[in-house]
Amino acid sequence: MNLIRRVYDKVLDVLEPADEPTILPSGSIRKIPTELLSRICSAKLAEQCRLLDIPFLEVTLDRLSYAQPSLNGKVSAELAAFTYFQAQGYQGSYREGHAILNLMRCACLDFLRQRTPFGDPVDASRHYFEAQCTSLQMHSEKIVHEIASATHRSVSSNLRSFLRHNVEESLYPTMDHAAMVALWDALGAQKVAEIASIFVQDPYGFRAGWPDLTITRDGKVLFIEIITTDKLHKSQVRTIYELIKPADLDIRVLRVKYAKASC
Repeated sequence: MNLIRRVYDKVLDVLEPADEPTILPSGSIRKIPTELLSRICSAKLAEQCRLLDIPFLEVTLDRLSYAQPSLNGKVSAELAAFTYFQAQGYQGSYREGHAILNLMRCACLDFLRQRTPFGDPVDASRHYFEAQCTSLQMHSEKIVHEIASATHRSVSSNLRSFLRHNVEESLYPTMDHAAMVALWDALGAQKVAEIASIFVQDPYGFRAGWPDLTITRDGKVLFIEIITTDKLHKSQVRTIYELIKPADLDIRVLRVKYAKASC
C-alpha cells in the first residue's frame, strides 16, 4: 500500500502545472515572544487590543431585537452581533472559523478528494480542514498551490458540492453559497493562499483562536472577535499576532452589551 502511495505521489508530481504559486508555506511563523504573550494575556481587554494594535469597539443591542436563540437553543452574542451587521448589509458567518476554513478547503477540494480513499467527495467534504492539513502535512505546499491556483468558477462549484454534502446533515447549517463566494471574491486567491500558508504550519492552534465573525460587504472583509464579559484568550492572542496581523487582515474586537429593559 505504501509503495502504491509513493508511485501515486510521483504521478501527481509529474502532472502538476509548471507554474508555481507565488505564496508557499516556507519559513517559520512569526512567533509571539513568550513575555509579550504573558503580558497580553494578563492585561484587561482594552489593553490587550492596544498591545495588539487592533480596534476595540463596543455596541449596545436591544435584547428583544438581537438576543435570539441560536441553533442549540441558547442566546448567542455571536448571532446577535451577526444580526446587527446583517442589518447594515454585511453577509458571512458567525460560527468561529467556519467560513475561512471551509473556503480554503473548497479552494483545494479536488486535491483533497484525491487523498481520500477511492476519491470520495463526501469524505473530503466532511473531515475538518485542520485535520486534513495535519494528516497531509507533507503536502502543505501542494495545498497552498491549489488554493493560489483556484478560480471563482472552481471555488463556486466546489462550494455547491461541499454545501450539498454538509448542510443537509446540519454540519454547517449557517453557511450560505452567495456569502462564501462573496468572501472569496473579496479576498482573492492570493490572499486566501497567504492565509493558508501560515495556517498549515499549526492547523489546530490557529483553528482554536479564529475570530467569531467573518463578514463581507462591498468587497471588504472584516474578522470580528465577539466579547461579552471576558477577554482574549491565549489561542486568540496567538492567532491574531501570528496569522491575522501578518496576513494584513482587518480584525476588530467587539464587546456586546444588551440594553437594560425599561420598566
